[in-house]
Amino acid sequence: MHSYEIIILKVFLINLQFNKKEVCGLNEIVKIIEMLKTAPDDELCNLELELFGLIYDKKKAYFEIECFLTLSNWVGFSLRDGVWTFYEYTNDESVEKVKAYLESENWDELSEIYKLGIHDYHNEKYLEDYNYPNEWIEESEIIDNWIFENEINIYRFLKELVLENEDIFLM
Repeated sequence: MHSYEIIILKVFLINLQFNKKEVCGLNEIVKIIEMLKTAPDDELCNLELELFGLIYDKKKAYFEIECFLTLSNWVGFSLRDGVWTFYEYTNDESVEKVKAYLESENWDELSEIYKLGIHDYHNEKYLEDYNYPNEWIEESEIIDNWIFENEINIYRFLKELVLENEDIFLM
């Protein structure tokens, strides 16, 4: 066998392996979406991590996927470390995309509480000592309490986001 034939064979096998991974991932997304269609709203929290891993690489390509991932992180940051860490960590573009999406979807209460935490966390004057205004911290506590009290409603919204955009999540 010539060296160019070996290279062609290696490329073929790599592509075959890559396509197998893509198909397996797609099949898993299909399974999760089918489960969500009949599952109670709070069941999303049990499937979220797996779905997150399967769709993460599509984040920048699809607006709805970026919104799902960003909102999922919003809840996760709030429940683990406090929501202010989400706003501090997440880039402004993603935060603004979710804000626009929430406004367009008429989830007014969720939209208002999400917007309450949007501040200038990336301003240079805070980067040295992270001494944010007390008002921001107080607002983040309001958001954290709201998320805790409305977690099921947030999962309902995320579930609807996935199911209404099933075709995008399956791309």
